Amino acid sequence: MDTLPEPIDWPPRWSPEWVSRRAVIEQARRERLHSREPAPGGLPPAPYRIFAAALRAAGLYQRGYRNFLDLGLTRIRHCPSPWPRSLDGLRILHLSDLHLDLDPALVPVTCSRIAGVPFDLAVLTGDFWDISLAEEGKTLAGLQAILAALGNPPLGVHAVLGNHDTLQLAAGLETLGLGLLINEAVLLGDGDSRFALAGIDDAYAFGTGSVKAAARACPPGLPRILLSHSPQVAEAAREAGFCLMLSGHTHGGQICLPGGLPLVTMTEIPAPLFRGLWRAGPLAGYTSTGAGACHLPLRFNCPPEIVLHSLHALPG
Repeated sequence: MDTLPEPIDWPPRWSPEWVSRRAVIEQARRERLHSREPAPGGLPPAPYRIFAAALRAAGLYQRGYRNFLDLGLTRIRHCPSPWPRSLDGLRILHLSDLHLDLDPALVPVTCSRIAGVPFDLAVLTGDFWDISLAEEGKTLAGLQAILAALGNPPLGVHAVLGNHDTLQLAAGLETLGLGLLINEAVLLGDGDSRFALAGIDDAYAFGTGSVKAAARACPPGLPRILLSHSPQVAEAAREAGFCLMLSGHTHGGQICLPGGLPLVTMTEIPAPLFRGLWRAGPLAGYTSTGAGACHLPLRFNCPPEIVLHSLHALPG
């Protein structure tokens, strides 16, 4: 039985309690995966392979693959409450669900789509790789290229982990200089333009995300934004006083019927939070359809996206 690989040192700022808890859950997940018949050569699970074969037989596979690489830029305007006039027009570039080991062709497409887009802050909301037992080198190399394309935005690049990501991969992400937010927050901006950007660990599969801990790290009186891989914590984010939450995870369904009706939904995530813009009282939110794809590099009736959010003060 494989065991969780452990580097000599985890990043020192990581909570030992969090590392221990996540390591136990990761090991249990690995054992569950090994208890099933493994897919040969790191291939996706059998149902996905059968579905891909059916699409090839129907002559639809290449169409789905072209859709997968047709990465668009979605522009969203928000008027969070509260949001100060000193921060009017703040631009956040949002990438989610890259799953970079799935198909290397996504990396240059993503870099090309980012090129020339002006923004102040970049955020990545998890699922950097697809197969959690895969060697992480391919994912880290792809992410390094994307980080180079992002450059050095004024307010930096920050990220959270997703349900496909592991401690070992997270340690590698930090060596690339990617700022992971693990149930914590950072202060960005200066003077009247300060705000708190918080992030939580995955709440969907690991249950190790804490909105309360992230909120405690936000100074009172400042606008606060939350990054959460899964949007299912919207109510907790509302109660904690966040004004904006950015998420991914659902891929918008990825494989949808005409009109965007997903073939697969998630019972943990209410339909209003599943895709696109949503609100939970004063909390504004957005669930990205993601830049990549899960298990199969295919999309139907659910385009992939990078999202450029612009934040504006309420009029009056």
